[in-house]
Amino acid sequence: MSMASKVLSCDKCEDSTNTFILHQNLRYSFKNTDVQISKGLGYCHDCESLRVIEDFDNFAHHIKQIHECSRLAIKKARRFLWVNFSPKMMKWNASPAQELTSHAYFLAIALKRKGDERCLSCLSSNITKFNGDMNLHYGMAGCYEGRKRTGFYHPGCGGEYIVSGSEIRFILSREPSYFNIDDDWQITEV
Repeated sequence: MSMASKVLSCDKCEDSTNTFILHQNLRYSFKNTDVQISKGLGYCHDCESLRVIEDFDNFAHHIKQIHECSRLAIKKARRFLWVNFSPKMMKWNASPAQELTSHAYFLAIALKRKGDERCLSCLSSNITKFNGDMNLHYGMAGCYEGRKRTGFYHPGCGGEYIVSGSEIRFILSREPSYFNIDDDWQITEV
């Protein structure tokens, strides 16, 4: 399946980024568990460009997922008493618990590291979160259409980023890239 994308371009300099970078499969490896990284767009002052950054502001989504996984785990645990114990069924019953653990670990990481978000290209904490408006009309051709100012100014040159639809759709690899969280809550690339 391909994904539609948008292009962000500075109106004063040559800086340009495609939003497909936000769809990378980035994960933490934390206590032998895969944890999906919640990410957003930001300007990295060390890379001097818009990059994917950690985003620890979306607690509501993870709390909702924990509630849903808990409900499903209880339902499957009750049903488990009446089904066979084949390896396939045991794996099926374990998946809500694994997902629950993953979301709980994300909340632990986010609460401990909030305020220390990093660029996921160079791991610098010298970032500015993108707070511009990137909403565009999604057209019948399966691409975003239009062009508008975002209200986010390029920290490097002072120009404003303009978002425009791209006629290019991307097919992304679902192969994950991992980042390790150590005992001191620091992030390193695996």
